[in-house]
Amino acid sequence: MMTQLSFAQSTSCYQCTSNEKPDCESSDVAKLAPFKKNCPPLTDGQYKGKPSIGCRKILQSIEGENSVVRECAYAGNKVDGLKKTGNWAVHLHYYQCENTKPSEPCNGASSIFVAPVLIFTSLIMTIFWQ
Repeated sequence: MMTQLSFAQSTSCYQCTSNEKPDCESSDVAKLAPFKKNCPPLTDGQYKGKPSIGCRKILQSIEGENSVVRECAYAGNKVDGLKKTGNWAVHLHYYQCENTKPSEPCNGASSIFVAPVLIFTSLIMTIFWQ
């Protein structure tokens, strides 16, 4: 009698926040390498036990302080720069992607225009809401 074993290939994503680790902001793969980790299934909540479906990168500006968050994605669709706004001092740009190769995180690259646009938007919002 043969037993068939199947191994689900887990997704790898860069997982970090630039508030804690400044290199998280970089687009340099060598600087991001320490943050490359497998995405475990979630242990609680609505998606408990579900594997990740991709990776996410969030550019956020909170009260004028910019930061980058890179994480595993367990829900949602592929998006490229979806803008979300909280109150006047919170601005987020979401990027969600699916890895073409599970061992190569897709949330490392950055758009050339994203950082300047985020900074410019934050500056304009600050000027108009004073």
